[in-house]
Amino acid sequence: MFKYRIFNNLFKFPCALLFLIILLQPLSALSASIHMEYFLGFNGLVPLNKWTPLNIILENSGRTINGTLEVVVTSGSEYHRDVHDTVYSMDVELPTSSKKLYSFTILIDSFTHPLLIRFKSTQKDILSTSINLRSRYTTRGLVLVLGNKIAPDFLSKLPNTVQPIVSRVKFLPETWYGYDGVEMMVLHASAWKNLRERQFTALTEWIRKGGYVVTASGLNYGAFLEARTRRLLPLNILGFERIFELDSLEEFCGQILTSPEPFLIAKVNIEAAEALSIKDDIPVIIQKEIGLGKIIFLAFDYQRPPFADWTGRHSFWNKILTLKPANHHFEFDLQERQILSSMISGIPIHFPGFLWAISLLALYIIFVQVLFHGIEKKVALRRKYLSYLIAIIVIFSLAGYWLFFYQTARKDLSYNSFLHLKVAEQKGITSGKLIVGLYSLQKGDYRLSLGSKPYPVTAILPKLDESETVRSLTLHESNARQTVLISLNRWSHRLFKINTMMNFPIRGEVFKDEQGLTIQVENMTPHLITDCQIYFDGRFFFFGDIAPDKKYTKKLTRSSLERKGLFVPKAAESITAIIVPNNPSTFFEKMQKNLMQDLLFSIHARYGSRPDILHLSGWINSDVIPIHLMEARRAINRNMALLEWEIPVGTDKQEIKIGLAPEAFSGSELSATIRMCSHIPQRTGEARP
Repeated sequence: MFKYRIFNNLFKFPCALLFLIILLQPLSALSASIHMEYFLGFNGLVPLNKWTPLNIILENSGRTINGTLEVVVTSGSEYHRDVHDTVYSMDVELPTSSKKLYSFTILIDSFTHPLLIRFKSTQKDILSTSINLRSRYTTRGLVLVLGNKIAPDFLSKLPNTVQPIVSRVKFLPETWYGYDGVEMMVLHASAWKNLRERQFTALTEWIRKGGYVVTASGLNYGAFLEARTRRLLPLNILGFERIFELDSLEEFCGQILTSPEPFLIAKVNIEAAEALSIKDDIPVIIQKEIGLGKIIFLAFDYQRPPFADWTGRHSFWNKILTLKPANHHFEFDLQERQILSSMISGIPIHFPGFLWAISLLALYIIFVQVLFHGIEKKVALRRKYLSYLIAIIVIFSLAGYWLFFYQTARKDLSYNSFLHLKVAEQKGITSGKLIVGLYSLQKGDYRLSLGSKPYPVTAILPKLDESETVRSLTLHESNARQTVLISLNRWSHRLFKINTMMNFPIRGEVFKDEQGLTIQVENMTPHLITDCQIYFDGRFFFFGDIAPDKKYTKKLTRSSLERKGLFVPKAAESITAIIVPNNPSTFFEKMQKNLMQDLLFSIHARYGSRPDILHLSGWINSDVIPIHLMEARRAINRNMALLEWEIPVGTDKQEIKIGLAPEAFSGSELSATIRMCSHIPQRTGEARP
């Protein structure tokens, strides 16, 4: 018997091994037919704590396969017990003998954890690779150089304060925030035409949001004649001029460019551009501002002699870098902790109020007392009264469950959001910080759609009780939309945020003369901006509400400006009490009450008694960035925004149209007058035509 058992066990082992081999054979075959290449960052270099591109090429030499391509970024440290994963994913469809490029934009904030790339099919890993980040990161700003036949010593002539990188056009980002770590891009004419449409759109958005591109023309200038390039850079090349020197560069960067042989400069005309250096009435260096960013156009080919051999190249590129647009990313002064606390306290789930609860309890006590009295006094009817008592207990228990729990528990998910907007002068670009909170009473996976426009989404981690890696969120990207996938347990919540720049079409002009201050605003958004306040020269004034698709003109007389007392800290409570009810009931009112005083102090600390800037703030009780819960689920959502807007104060009446189209305030104007008193401002309500 013992020998039989040994023989039986020896027989089972190879059978099990054979079964395992047969089971894994399809996966091995799939893995062998799929080949993967990756191109991380810019030429393998990753700016730390900045969004960066990751391009993955999948090639299929076998049968058609569908699956999911995932990039897992691990952040945090075991010491701080905040290790968490962020997963970026895309759906993959690889026909037979196909090769496809998949472009991600990821955020890497730690080099201590490897980056994981995996291709999955039917929830099984087909192919995966791990990337060590310790030798791939940089903390310096990047200068990207793109073009053909770049001189070997070109990078050494760029400024020492940045990290120059030769990059390939094919692997540039497909989102504007993929250029997060880029200080400057040197883009030759030959590279423009090689940009894919999504890359060109991303580059255009990056420039409008503060990006900086230096480009030049040689004899091959056809890319500048393409329709899409002309929409970005309306450039006309009128011909070429043969010259021997550019003496105007001495004033620009301290050295003259000379050559014993003639070389060509392009005669170029660019609409609404500024010439920074001129040679014989021909612009040599031209600056074109686009939104918050700019493009510098060089009328000579920096890749060919004599510029490629010029000893002044280092000084030239140092000067070019100093022309980089100023950083227009606003700092958001309101403490994130205070915002999160206010959002959690304003969860759009609530149990019935005190009056409902006490009324139901009182009614229950009365019925029970009557029935107990009947049971005690009427012995013959005890069974009957006892059955009544049981019925009352059951009825009130069900009523309590229905009123106090069921109506709330039946909701799959509740979510709210707070968006802080800061308008960048008159450029039409607005910085935004959106915080979204999700609150679930049921365990499940929830997908929220952010629309077709991609956003840089990051997780706000909850406090972790155990030192284990958690999946904070999954970002799934497709051509149709960007979705956020978050897994929640029962009675749990999760938050994430988006720091972005966006278009928020509002316009405003302020004109000051001897009579006082004239304020003109136009709200071209579909959102009502309520409870607006003006801060000017150390004083707060109520502005009222600004309706959507309306224009307003308001005046502050000189006597009103002088009569109004300077803002003092104790006035913050009074202003808040005028705007927000004593007992706020809605999420919108609770957020206003919790944040209003900090907002007033912040505005006063930033602007003080500055007479050149008028600050306008207001609140929006709607979702400026739409968030949609996918699939058919029951949910409650509350969304709101805080708008801050600083408007330069002009002194010449002719300048009141700065930043506006000529017809912006033509025709009939809306006017109103702001009432003020000497001490505590009085609310004026809505501004009306």
